[in-house]
Amino acid sequence: LISQLTLELTTPIKQSEISYKNGQRHQRVRKTLALDNITTNKWQPVENGVYLITGGIGGIGLEVAGWLAQQASVNLILTARRSFPEPEKWSQWLETHPENDSISIKIHQLQQIIDAGSKVNIEQVDVADMSGMSRLFTKIYGEWGQVKGIFHAAGITQDGLLRSKSSRTLDRVLQPKVMGTWLLHSLSQQQEQPPLMVLFSSVAAIEGNIGQGDYAAANCYLDSFAQFRHGNGLPTLSINWGLWSEIGMGKNLVESAQKRGLAAMSTKDA
Repeated sequence: LISQLTLELTTPIKQSEISYKNGQRHQRVRKTLALDNITTNKWQPVENGVYLITGGIGGIGLEVAGWLAQQASVNLILTARRSFPEPEKWSQWLETHPENDSISIKIHQLQQIIDAGSKVNIEQVDVADMSGMSRLFTKIYGEWGQVKGIFHAAGITQDGLLRSKSSRTLDRVLQPKVMGTWLLHSLSQQQEQPPLMVLFSSVAAIEGNIGQGDYAAANCYLDSFAQFRHGNGLPTLSINWGLWSEIGMGKNLVESAQKRGLAAMSTKDA
């Protein structure tokens, strides 16, 4: 095995991932899957159902909220780490801030969701904070009832080589995906019927990315956790998203990604 590893380390890299098992060399091979050959049942949100979106005030979170509201009149619980103006202050905010202000844009999106017939509840909480999330689920069960679906879109990146990162920096990237996912899973187990759980993973978990070793690991956890839930008969989907060209944390990385052969998706296509 040592001689095989030595050979791998001293020859040009041709595969991104290999493994050895019982002396046999294996490499990961990816193939294009024709979507036309996939048959699935179209999922539909339940009318007046409760749906929790972490990172719900972010660009992708708001798009998910808007998409749900287009399908049915639902109760949306949107979480955010930072504070956001109360609904009764939205009009004042819009009057005193320009149209292209980031908060103003989000308020307009939220108003469209409400006008479509859905209810919006914004909760300031860190998805990786056990006490805060416990209080949130207690509030949800007390005021709105059981959660029908959880869309875990919270996450951050902090680019840099692992050798230059402190444990605190690593925690900031890992905690929303790792601890946050576990808390969402654990706290929702109190329900009689487990909710659908959609995990917003990344193509970084498959391809990796320079300066994002911690982010890749965090998203690998999401993919593995989806398999764990599937094994326990719990409805789960982990999506390895690529770059969204118009919103999200990757919108400023489109040009560099294209140079590496990665095409960004429009919001409509996503």
